[in-house]
Amino acid sequence: MINTVFYTFSTIAQTLAGAIALLGAFVLYRLQSLRSDIEKDSSDEVERAGRDENYKLHARYRHSDPRQQRQAAARKKRLNRNLSQKDSILKAFKKSLRLTVGMIFASMFALASADLIARSDILCGIVLIGGLLWFGICLYSYIVLIHKALD
Repeated sequence: MINTVFYTFSTIAQTLAGAIALLGAFVLYRLQSLRSDIEKDSSDEVERAGRDENYKLHARYRHSDPRQQRQAAARKKRLNRNLSQKDSILKAFKKSLRLTVGMIFASMFALASADLIARSDILCGIVLIGGLLWFGICLYSYIVLIHKALD
């Protein structure tokens, strides 16, 4: 039974460490992409706001171009969507990271306590089932994170 504890928890720790590193690189790339879109849209909005203010000062009775208004509305919508997605990705990544780090520490604890855990079949079963469930939750959080990053 002690070998089961050793193999299970050492594999879980190694797998999650590799997975979170890979996800971190993926999330970082996606956040950089979102950042450039956010910067472009926000600078366009600032520039447009400055033009609109100057336009209002010099030509109070003219109406602005409807095409420009639609473009500005589309930029604002895209900017809000990108900001929301960035926040959602960061929140999901932090949750995945907490779950992963917690599982790695729990695995290290289980490995250090393997002799004690293996003495009781019931305790061994509980620890193994708990570890596998936590591992599954970590994997599910990765799926959620990837889904949010790809939206």
